[in-house]
Amino acid sequence: LNNLSNDRKSTQILLKPFLKCNQKESRSLSGSLVAVASGKRSAIMFAKEKSFRLKGCGNLDQGFLLEEKGDHGELSLRGCMFEQTVQRELYMTQRVGRAIVDTGIRHIQCANTSLGLSQYTDKECLGFEIQYPGLPTPYCGIFETVGDRRLGDH
Repeated sequence: LNNLSNDRKSTQILLKPFLKCNQKESRSLSGSLVAVASGKRSAIMFAKEKSFRLKGCGNLDQGFLLEEKGDHGELSLRGCMFEQTVQRELYMTQRVGRAIVDTGIRHIQCANTSLGLSQYTDKECLGFEIQYPGLPTPYCGIFETVGDRRLGDH
């Protein structure tokens, strides 16, 4: 993880990539943790009285998908973030948080705090062989979160 928060113990669990799955699958997988789906490619995990948003951890409960898109059936990887998009999202989240702090208004805070990213490299985790030239490496953005509209706390 990049820019790991000071509370290292509560973020240690995030050092390896996670992939969303349904409850039935989770019972058969060792090392499964409970999280709440939060949109098509995100989940919220709870650890040590904190909430962490994992953005890009699988497409619903289908893992990563290769879809044919474009005029010539070009393959598109779905359910993850990419190197440039995860870096941009982490940066912009940090920038928005700083702008809110700089206003001096104490009762407003940014819903997410950038913690870092994880990169998916394990072929078994991906669910398909990396055999397509030019296929980007999948990433997951990791944020500490204080709220999510899907949890009804916005």
